[in-house]
Amino acid sequence: MKKLLIILFMLCLMIPIGAAGNDTANALYSLGLIKGYDDSGSDFRLGNKITRAESIVQIVRFLGAEGEALSGEYTLPFDDVPEWASKYVGYAYTNGITSGRSATKFDTNSNVDIAQFLTLMLRAMGYSDKSGDFSWDSPFELAKKVGLIESTTDDFTRGDAFLICYNSLLANTKDGTPVSQTMIEKGVFTDKAFEYAKRIANGEIITVACVGDSITEGHSSSNPSRYSYPAQLQKLLGQGFKVVNCGKSSSYVTSPDSEYNAKKDKPQLWYPNTAEYKKLMESEADIVIVMLGTNDARNMTAKAAEDDFVRDYKSLISDIRALPSKPDIYLSTSIPAVSGFMVEQGTVSTIPRLIRAIGKELNIPVIETGNILGDYYRVMLLYNDMVHPTDKSYPAIAINFCNEIFGRNNALPELPKAVGNVVYVSDNGGLENDGSSPEKAVDKLATAVAMLRDGGGTVVVCGALTLKETYLVKCGGAVTITSVSNGVDYRKDAGAKLIVHGNLQLSSDLVIENINMYSTLSAPATNCRFNNLTIGDGVSWSSSGANVLPMSINAGTRVDSGVIAPEDISCHNDCTIIVNSGSWSLVRGGNFRMTAYATIGNIDKDAKISVIINGGDFPYTGGSATAANGMNSCDGEVYMEINGGTFKGNVVALHNIGANQTGENAKFYGNLTMKITDGTFGSLMFKHSSAVPEYRGYSSLILSEKMSAYRTTQGFGYVEIIK
Repeated sequence: MKKLLIILFMLCLMIPIGAAGNDTANALYSLGLIKGYDDSGSDFRLGNKITRAESIVQIVRFLGAEGEALSGEYTLPFDDVPEWASKYVGYAYTNGITSGRSATKFDTNSNVDIAQFLTLMLRAMGYSDKSGDFSWDSPFELAKKVGLIESTTDDFTRGDAFLICYNSLLANTKDGTPVSQTMIEKGVFTDKAFEYAKRIANGEIITVACVGDSITEGHSSSNPSRYSYPAQLQKLLGQGFKVVNCGKSSSYVTSPDSEYNAKKDKPQLWYPNTAEYKKLMESEADIVIVMLGTNDARNMTAKAAEDDFVRDYKSLISDIRALPSKPDIYLSTSIPAVSGFMVEQGTVSTIPRLIRAIGKELNIPVIETGNILGDYYRVMLLYNDMVHPTDKSYPAIAINFCNEIFGRNNALPELPKAVGNVVYVSDNGGLENDGSSPEKAVDKLATAVAMLRDGGGTVVVCGALTLKETYLVKCGGAVTITSVSNGVDYRKDAGAKLIVHGNLQLSSDLVIENINMYSTLSAPATNCRFNNLTIGDGVSWSSSGANVLPMSINAGTRVDSGVIAPEDISCHNDCTIIVNSGSWSLVRGGNFRMTAYATIGNIDKDAKISVIINGGDFPYTGGSATAANGMNSCDGEVYMEINGGTFKGNVVALHNIGANQTGENAKFYGNLTMKITDGTFGSLMFKHSSAVPEYRGYSSLILSEKMSAYRTTQGFGYVEIIK
């Protein structure tokens, strides 16, 4: 930690005391080393005096140690340090940067003169007045020697303090280390950000052009000029930068000439045809951030669609590279669109994969915005239209770019965390609540689960709760969803129920028990995405109409995309699905392919999917079936055990793979075991139809004596009757 204290900076250009101005302050602000009096990045009040407490805050910020200071715990002997300054003073005092006026007084509010500020700065640079490097009351000779000042002043202000900091940029610490180099190595800022800061100090304005669609434009914010991410980025970077919003709602990358373009009937929205493209071309940008592709996600139905996207994305980048200003270009993946399978898979998997490949080919850095902010937006987008942020959540994108491109260390917004390991949730709750009781319930299942992300726990549905399309975040332990807690059954006491109006996507192990489910959407799905799912006792189902079927359960996921990478929808580890109660349309031991062109996933050689059904009702009688193997290939093992339940439709070993236009044939080369001890079946079959995977595996059927009538089922390699 002491090494971090000797980090200071200096620019080659020296400016005399008394000549400090906004350019100096803007340069320091752009590096995150000073703050203003508001969030505009312009109100520095350079002529104000600076107090002892303010000077300590300034130096700690300048060291890039503010986060460390605020997270620390310190014991101070002083009784006059206000709470807002205590951690800064504690950090500086603990590390030998400052001392008190007396044993008990810090003298917080007295003004600092130039000698006192230089003393603090020189100590931070590794020099010691106690060791005789300089005198605390006359530090001027050493300060001039190392390049902090050229002259002194009797009227010391905030501007003068900033100037000393500025004149430290490129100075060496006592041990001879360039402080800028140390700061860059420590990740306080990047060398590129440092170059921008030097230009700003010389009076330049750095122009940043933000290229994108509605997420860049600021759609769904109350005021895009204030809340869009470019507007928020402007505040973070300060007046040394000019951020230009070149985002156009509904714009896309793929040319309208492409047969795969779902928006080809709206050529005016092709980004090169928009006024925002023209604004970009006229911006004289020094930096261009490109976050485009969300509206192309639905186009990804074939390899040729990928090729068209890549061609037109590279063409846009070529246009930007040809700008006379020769800008630095940054590509960015977008935030996940959680409104449906096609766009979610496109924005999370396919489009980012293509952008990464383009970045690698063209030697352009790619900002992994989707990965960095994915969990945050999987929750926060539910508070709007499941695609666009709001005033509250737009700033996260700006903070991310500020950190990733401009070397800042601003804290990203965090989702709330549970007070304990139980979170209450109902439609009557709110995001501002802590979930610690029914009265303080949160109002989204995704929020409640995210609050338990560190170690898992219990989500208590304590009232009516509407389930929209929901993508749960990854948790450090299993999460149980129930309406019974501490002896209270909220189904009876508060009419608790889960109103299913969307699909549920897992990212971790989940248990569902003692809960009423009410469907308004016919045959939605719980897609386990190869995480463990247990449907325990006490689960019931009802619906809004006779034609509304209950949820289905897929051990894998629903696949809408024809170009999603197979490894992204394949089973790489063991996965177990257990059903004890409730009503479910069907259960598949793998994926569900929605379209003819959908990618075919696999069960890896060393992976095993187990489906164990001990009870429940399965009323579906349509073209699909409850199946041991889903609509995927298999090199590993699938196991289905049925010990009870009522199945009105088919139960099969190998599910129909569906029509295939991907150029790949599904293959079952693994092992399959079905064990049936009890239950009622419409029929039991080895193959769902002729359109099953190419079969070269090993299969066995194990039946209890009670179920021995099914011994004649054709196709199994081995049949055994057990007692």
